[in-house]
Amino acid sequence: MQPRAILWLALGLGAPLLSGCDPGSPLERSCGGHVVDVCEPYTYSVITEASLTPSGLSPGRPGGSAELVLTARTCGGARPAPLTIQLDAIVGASGSPSRVDAGGDGAVVYPLTSVAWGSLEESSGRAMIPNPIDLRVPPSTDILLRVTPRIGTCEGAAITFPYRTGAAFRP
Repeated sequence: MQPRAILWLALGLGAPLLSGCDPGSPLERSCGGHVVDVCEPYTYSVITEASLTPSGLSPGRPGGSAELVLTARTCGGARPAPLTIQLDAIVGASGSPSRVDAGGDGAVVYPLTSVAWGSLEESSGRAMIPNPIDLRVPPSTDILLRVTPRIGTCEGAAITFPYRTGAAFRP
């Protein structure tokens, strides 16, 4: 091995050369024009913050609304399609969100709603949506909500957070 190569390895700068993979996060690779997992270039995105208010929405209550607030990281104007947000309820989760997302802990995932998220340039903001907590979700229960970004057919990195449903709706 040549002295220069030994120096690069000793400094830890040769790891990308030895591993044969692109450096950087999936988002950085996507925004750099690379395919990430099954996602076309510029379509991978990441949710960094999300919330749903008010807390305690009653499952199936008609006429109720909620505010979905989120921050997503995308490739900005380089992305080929608008951002869409998928909101899911995870019921019966007793472990960490990562175990639930991997199918562990006997949790059941209920798709609640999908929200088109504005123009190509927008990736953060607020959206008023009809009450997304439907009758499949039990009342007065601690659940997890998962917010997943999608651009075209690419599903990016989601965020999961706790939520407490309200009492049963009685007309």
